[in-house]
Amino acid sequence: MKKNEEYIVTCIDDTDLNSGVVKIDDMVVFVPNLLIGEKAKIKIVKVNKKYAFGIITQLLEPSINRQELTCEVAKTCGGCQLQHMKYAYQLDYKYKHVKKLFEDIEVKPILGMDSPWYYRNKAQFPVKIKDGKVQMGFYRQHSNDVVTCKECKIQDFTINEIFGFIQKHITIEMAEGLRHIFIRHSSTDEIQVAFIGKNEKNVLSLSKQLKNAFSNITSIIFNYNTRNDNVILGETYKVLYGNDYIIEKCLGNKVKLHFKAFFQVNPTQMEVLYT
Repeated sequence: MKKNEEYIVTCIDDTDLNSGVVKIDDMVVFVPNLLIGEKAKIKIVKVNKKYAFGIITQLLEPSINRQELTCEVAKTCGGCQLQHMKYAYQLDYKYKHVKKLFEDIEVKPILGMDSPWYYRNKAQFPVKIKDGKVQMGFYRQHSNDVVTCKECKIQDFTINEIFGFIQKHITIEMAEGLRHIFIRHSSTDEIQVAFIGKNEKNVLSLSKQLKNAFSNITSIIFNYNTRNDNVILGETYKVLYGNDYIIEKCLGNKVKLHFKAFFQVNPTQMEVLYT
């Protein structure tokens, strides 16, 4: 087997990293996004001693568990690797691989959502300047390139609305030195925006525009991060407006949610789990 060779294969298994498994002359080949039972033409892109990697060049017989992509950047964005699977199949896939990890422990079935869209309460959008334009969106898989988008179909509607507002009003001068923009929306309808980068002075006017446009913004933060790695949040920060927290609810309890604090990004399912 050599790189760039093409084969027609049928998927016999899958991995927990969203690759289908095929065999060619007793060589195991991993093919991203190929579902069990699917027949496809693939091209070999890397060959090791005991296994190889391929990519789909033509899907010949798709699975009944495959669905059309609903997001226009799903093929390039590094966020949703399972969007080609129907939701019920996604749940089965995740359950199967979690159960493999805990052989001696009972693993209960996954509680699926009524609608698995527009639910996340937190987003972190990378910001870059390229070719004289501001880029905002998500990282391409295995890359620091930014895939721009108008919205994210798993972030809640309010986060998408604020993301769109920032995209419309941000200038190159404002984006200079920014690394990420963090947006969180609580179930109490409070909004927190954190700018992450080198200098807060560039975003003061944008912060004012946000505060005036969205009355439920109760927290605007500037988080200082000059690190040379992929860590998103720095150690120090400055409150530009309101507080360094928003009020969240969990099982009837009020929570002061600091912008650095962890909280489940799917609060509806979190409450379903415990009720």
